[in-house]
Amino acid sequence: MPTFLVHGGSDPLVPVGQSLEMASALRKFGIPERLVILPGLGHDLNFPVNTPGDLTGQILEFLATTWNDRTINP
Repeated sequence: MPTFLVHGGSDPLVPVGQSLEMASALRKFGIPERLVILPGLGHDLNFPVNTPGDLTGQILEFLATTWNDRTINP
């Protein structure tokens, strides 16, 4: 299943390394993924209020790309 990951770069609760490892594992198994690390943000991202304006665009682009990829099995 395609996976879009968002992680605050200054998250004091969950280390960024965990999202990096998750993204790497997904790639290893050929699962479409995208990891966006938001510098300076913590664990509570408060989407969409305190996130960069282009994050919504990145999410929509990822969904459009993966939804239209007929090679992905449900």
